[in-house]
Amino acid sequence: MKLTSRGRGNSVRSITTEIVNTIRDSDGVGVYTNEQAVRLERDYMTGFDIDNYHARKRRGELLPMTPFTHIRETGTKKGRWLRKCSSVCWDAHLDTNDSGHGILTSDALWDIPEGDIWGYATDDPGKLVQSAAAAIYSNGFDAGTFLAELGSTRRMFSNAAKRLRSILSSNRRQDLLKENASDLWLEARYGWRPFLSEMISLSNALDNLGGERKRFSQRVGYSKANVEVSTLAKDHGAGVATWTSTVMTNVSYRGAVVADIEVPSFRFNPLTTAWEVIPLSFVIDWFVNVGNSLEAMSFLLLSSQHTASYGLEIQASVSSSVTSVSPYSYIASHDHYQDWQFDAHYKKRWPSAVSGTPQLQLNLDSFKIADVLALIRQRVR
Repeated sequence: MKLTSRGRGNSVRSITTEIVNTIRDSDGVGVYTNEQAVRLERDYMTGFDIDNYHARKRRGELLPMTPFTHIRETGTKKGRWLRKCSSVCWDAHLDTNDSGHGILTSDALWDIPEGDIWGYATDDPGKLVQSAAAAIYSNGFDAGTFLAELGSTRRMFSNAAKRLRSILSSNRRQDLLKENASDLWLEARYGWRPFLSEMISLSNALDNLGGERKRFSQRVGYSKANVEVSTLAKDHGAGVATWTSTVMTNVSYRGAVVADIEVPSFRFNPLTTAWEVIPLSFVIDWFVNVGNSLEAMSFLLLSSQHTASYGLEIQASVSSSVTSVSPYSYIASHDHYQDWQFDAHYKKRWPSAVSGTPQLQLNLDSFKIADVLALIRQRVR
């Protein structure tokens, strides 16, 4: 492999247009105007090229995921500066050429009040890569766990039939539903929902008999979106500027695994089955991903060759505007505004390894909080 870069490198391409007028009106008042438009661009990628990539890909080789970084940024800004003042300050203005360019320079485009938009803490990559490997291993039908839970599945059907008969024959239908609300919730979440998923897996396994795949690719991830609006007032010497900025970001974290592996259509794994049949093991998985780690360990035992990576992608949009007025009495009028738009797309990938070690996590959402309340209600009845 060799390090390569494409695009304009880490340089910024700037296109600036400017119109400046300095005149004196009929009353002897000086008028100065400055209109400016700036466009900045940056687009570059660095990474590693694989020797004979296309030929090796045609031969079906499993190629490693190499590190790369891609940054694409575009920014546009337009502004106008208007000042009218008496001959006293007009002569001083001509002598000092005080045009206010300190605000209109192209550097101001990158001087965002929100700070560095790339300053985001990345999530632990090991959990996402491990989840991707576990998802590959869990393809097919978990026959061992299905057989181990066959008794509880039969009781679930029997209880559902009894409950239905009670509801149809009783005048206390609403009371029955209220009394059993926690049972119904947990049964739906951890009884019927997994059962339906197992039936789909069984159907897919039967359809794929005799045509098992040898190469699997899986990506696991999540995204976070955020919007921040800020207002800042600043005295820049010629007046007081009010700066309004809106920053919208969407950050995506991903773990990816590509593997040459023979995943059985019907799995019999005593380790994963033993974990699944332990009462409330799903609650432990909310805090320590034991289930995922067991499946990832099984993946490592079966995989003949695999490659993995962790990725981060940030999309950011910054819209800012500034207006300014002057407090000085000798300036008849002072008006200044700027508007700019900054869009960025940042992608980075790191090679990673699949781990079978359980990892701490806090995986709670509104549904799981409802599960906790239902479990507590069951215990205190």
